[in-house]
Amino acid sequence: MTRLTVFGATLLTTALLLATIVSGTSRVTASTPSDDEERPFATYVSFGDSEVTSDRLTVRAFVPTGSMSTSCLATLSESNNPMPGVTVFCAPRGFEGQQGILFSAFFPQPIPSGLYLSAAIHQDHANGYGTPVFYPGI
Repeated sequence: MTRLTVFGATLLTTALLLATIVSGTSRVTASTPSDDEERPFATYVSFGDSEVTSDRLTVRAFVPTGSMSTSCLATLSESNNPMPGVTVFCAPRGFEGQQGILFSAFFPQPIPSGLYLSAAIHQDHANGYGTPVFYPGI
């Protein structure tokens, strides 16, 4: 037997062994979407004068989501009164029998009337994002 024949037989055996191993392993398959994957990850919410506190320094709104997860995110999107120094927070809250997010935006100076402010918000396990309402509590 020549070296070439031995090399060819070894190569063929290795290829067959590798093909057997690869075909026996499980393949990654597409799964059906879970409930969380069918819900929107985040949404844009608009706020106006009805969500501004009486001292005109804060926007406070409750957005119903059906979740009390502490994992929430909020970022400002657009405003007709942009100013540096606006600080944004979100936190889970229960309000009027619903679960959701408390959105707060603290302004460094009084907010003029006619405010338009939008934000992108997210809360883990949210069932959706309802219409924001003024939140008078803490």
